[in-house]
Amino acid sequence: MICSDFILGFHPVMWATYGSFLITILLGRLLKEQNNWKLIGIIAFLSSCQFFILTNFAVWLTGLMYSKTVSGLFECYIMALPFFRNSLLGDLFYTTILFGAFEIVKKLRNSRRYETIAS
Repeated sequence: MICSDFILGFHPVMWATYGSFLITILLGRLLKEQNNWKLIGIIAFLSSCQFFILTNFAVWLTGLMYSKTVSGLFECYIMALPFFRNSLLGDLFYTTILFGAFEIVKKLRNSRRYETIAS
């Protein structure tokens, strides 16, 4: 992503975007010890929420579109809700696909290992 930033240009909310990705990585580390579907879903949801909150706060803080008042901050979050919906749905969809594919591959690998040992 940083390569595309060099091509497309840097922006004033990059700190929030990359910081949010770091928070998501830290949240994902919670899955290292225990990764059940409920926890995976909660972490995916929390990751989407913190990205929405942090990056839109940065837009409000650094931009000129919204007044620097509490009302302007609320307006910024409200205007970003359609993007949040799409982001949340995409995150949940791809989390399901990627973790589901991983579980399928793991089960196939374990069943083949068992067949090899049984032979």
